[in-house]
Amino acid sequence: MDAAANLRPRLMRDINCLRDPDRLTRKRALASLRTALLSQDNVTPPKEEALRKFLVDTLLDPLLTLFTDPMEFCREQSMLLLLDTVAHTADNASDISAVCKAVAASARSRIGCTPFEVSVDVLSEEM
Repeated sequence: MDAAANLRPRLMRDINCLRDPDRLTRKRALASLRTALLSQDNVTPPKEEALRKFLVDTLLDPLLTLFTDPMEFCREQSMLLLLDTVAHTADNASDISAVCKAVAASARSRIGCTPFEVSVDVLSEEM
């Protein structure tokens, strides 16, 4: 069993909590994942190769889903966790390319999908 596969069972609860309807559960899960994956205080930090594979295979989709979370803190922390994980494992260009493509697709789905709301003041000036 490779090192990335060893990470999955240990962190699967936190990953599942990222989809929980309770915002505090999502917030705690993000903090827990950050500690487990990137903390300097971690007794057994994952190796870069395992972290990179875990990010691409398991963690990327839940983090991208949180980019549209109603809670700003969760949106911000999911983006920071993704950026910090990519920065920590930036040796393999093909994996970074996969992450960039996924982030670009997520951004493309959000850009221009909702028209700007026009305030009442602007509407009254146009009339």
